[in-house]
Amino acid sequence: MGIKKPGPGRDTHKSATPVYVLMSSDVIESIKSVDVRTRVQYGMMIIFGTLCLIASAAPLDLLIKVTVVSTLFGLTAGLWISHLVQIVQRAAVQNAGATS
Repeated sequence: MGIKKPGPGRDTHKSATPVYVLMSSDVIESIKSVDVRTRVQYGMMIIFGTLCLIASAAPLDLLIKVTVVSTLFGLTAGLWISHLVQIVQRAAVQNAGATS
């Protein structure tokens, strides 16, 4: 059971599936085509959201836990709102350019 190590005469492609094969090139290309600012915002949202979840489960004093979780959630929500505002502004500029 498990993954067999390739030996003499074995096809290595059938014994283990590398990670890069699991992700299709379409997914990778769509991630690369996203604006750098958007990727940074998504990354920061994931980081702060994960830290928020970790802090909520941490064995801290209740007041400290509430303060840390609230701060991290506020940062995550602020990033999300600023990202939405940025998307709306870009769409408005594109719409104004298309109609003129």
